[in-house]
Amino acid sequence: MSILEDMLKEEQQRSLRMRAAVQQELGQLPRGYISRKIIRGRPVYYLQRREGKRVLSQHIPRGELAEVERRVARRKELQAMDKAIKNNLKRIQRALKP
Repeated sequence: MSILEDMLKEEQQRSLRMRAAVQQELGQLPRGYISRKIIRGRPVYYLQRREGKRVLSQHIPRGELAEVERRVARRKELQAMDKAIKNNLKRIQRALKP
């Protein structure tokens, strides 16, 4: 085995570990987006997500809005990171093929 192959396999293992950690954290974060509606002249916030053809809404209490926004933003970051790791793994696989 060449040094390059060894390095690629090490990078592949590291990427697989990173992807597993990202997937685990994604499982703990809320799916969807935050929508704002005006009801009786006041803003009301909902966490909305699609399941099949239905859109499910969950009310967000005022005191929890900042935390939910932070968690939704973190989920978006992790999804982008997961996509980059997946693309990196594809490139490594192509390089390792004979």
